[in-house]
Amino acid sequence: AEDANIRKALRDVCKSQGFSARVSPILHDIADVNANLSDGRYFFLDIKREGRLLYDAGCVELAEPRELTPVEAQRIAQGDFDRWFNCANAFYDGCQFYADKGQLPLAAFQLNQASEAAYKCILLVFTGYCPHEHLLEWLGERAALYGPVYRELFPQLGEKEKKRFELLDKAYIGARYKKAFPVFPGDIDYLAPRVKRLLELTESLCREEIERIGREGVRP
Repeated sequence: AEDANIRKALRDVCKSQGFSARVSPILHDIADVNANLSDGRYFFLDIKREGRLLYDAGCVELAEPRELTPVEAQRIAQGDFDRWFNCANAFYDGCQFYADKGQLPLAAFQLNQASEAAYKCILLVFTGYCPHEHLLEWLGERAALYGPVYRELFPQLGEKEKKRFELLDKAYIGARYKKAFPVFPGDIDYLAPRVKRLLELTESLCREEIERIGREGVRP
């Protein structure tokens, strides 16, 4: 109840400031923050590295990230894999659901989300960091450092190949909000098998890396 009251008070303050964008406060107690910092969780590390301290009561200190044992590092990598890979598979299944209903833009959006989740899964397992980014081109280029998961799956040598990858990438916004976002059955037939292959590669690459982490720990 106390946390809920604090959240409401923070929301009310933010609303009263007239910010141009919506501000949504996130509330964590210091024990939770420090546990996540100790585990090297990227979200909390970003806050510590890039955030600005607005007030310091002087009664608590933020933990320093510690060197994880191979077992601890493997546990974190496995948890990240389980979360993001399950999401990727669920989105992929959603593609067929919407395609069967003739909702091809929404089918394309599901493929977009499956691809985004797969790329972020790879980046989290291999680097422990998940960028706050939705562009598949940007994510794919970085995930490709760890396996053949970008140009090999989505070659862009011809105009039609480029257009179809652009459709996949732009579906994040266009499929949901644009009145005119044309998607044809041939687009889904072309993209779906490639996204499926991306999921297969994501699973094999990540499982191999998780096993390696268990033996050797995180990469320096």
